[in-house]
Amino acid sequence: GMKIPVDIGADAFKSALTNGPSYAIISGTNTIIPVKDFDATTAESMQVWFGLPDNYNDAVSMTATIEWTAESGTTGTDKVVWSIAAVVLADDTARDTAFPAATNFTADAINSVATDIHKTASASFDPGTDDGAGRSVWIKIARVPGDADDNLAVDARFISVHLELEISSLS
Repeated sequence: GMKIPVDIGADAFKSALTNGPSYAIISGTNTIIPVKDFDATTAESMQVWFGLPDNYNDAVSMTATIEWTAESGTTGTDKVVWSIAAVVLADDTARDTAFPAATNFTADAINSVATDIHKTASASFDPGTDDGAGRSVWIKIARVPGDADDNLAVDARFISVHLELEISSLS
């Protein structure tokens, strides 16, 4: 199979009505970056959906890399734990179908300036279906502040997620 990228910025995500991250703009001299601010003590989540291509290979997990920044932090020690889950909704599927268990992944410790842009290592996750091709997939991203590895004491500012999907062939 072949991998195709899907990049989704913060402004496309919808925050959960209860415990959702707040929307903000980081406006610098040169760039304007929309972000979702995830609290350091409250578990917050957001979702986005998109259509899967007809040639999507649902036998293979998706991978995700999160791009983020912080309000402040300590170089070399502060980390953030993110989680990602996905559910595919097909024709005649209940619209409030539960997400499968989320995959947690820890962002590496801030290795330079906290307010720089940081990228996580890739994490694989499964949308939990064997019939995803041509369907819609909902992606849920959250911060897991209760995890022992999440020690950033300020908002983690989500910028975007880079997904990779496998397709069976070009068509």
